[in-house]
Amino acid sequence: MEAVTEFLVKVQFWHWGIVAVAFGALEMLFPGGILMGAAIAAALVGTAAYADVAFPDALPAEFDFDIMVQLGTFAVLTLVFALALRLGRRRAAAMIAKAAEKPAPAPAAAPILPPPPPVRRPAPAPVASTASSPRPV
Repeated sequence: MEAVTEFLVKVQFWHWGIVAVAFGALEMLFPGGILMGAAIAAALVGTAAYADVAFPDALPAEFDFDIMVQLGTFAVLTLVFALALRLGRRRAAAMIAKAAEKPAPAPAAAPILPPPPPVRRPAPAPVASTASSPRPV
C-alpha cells in the first residue's frame, strides 16, 4: 500500500496527459462516450495541475492542488462529461431519426398571379390543291 501512496504523491501534470491519451485510445476501441468523458476530464485536471505548477501564486496559499483534490476533480468531471456526452448522443440520435422520417407533403400554395389567358392561334391557311395539273411520269 505504501508503494501506491508514494506513487500518488509523485504524480505530476504530464501523468494526466498520458491518462487522457490512454482513455482516448480506449474510446476508439470501445465507443460509448464514457471513456471520452474520462479523457476530457484527465486532460482538464492535467491542465489545472500544470497551471498550479507554472503559476504557484495564482491560487490562494491555503489551497493545495494535491493528488486527493486532483482525483476528486477527475471523478466529478468524468461523471459530468460522461453524462453530457451520453445525453448529447441520445439527443443527436433522436434528431437523426426525426430527420429520416418521411415528411408530410406540404399543402399546395395558392398562385400569386392568375394564370395567363390561353393564346389563340389562327387556323392554318388551306393549301391550294394541284390536282388539276398532271404529274410528270
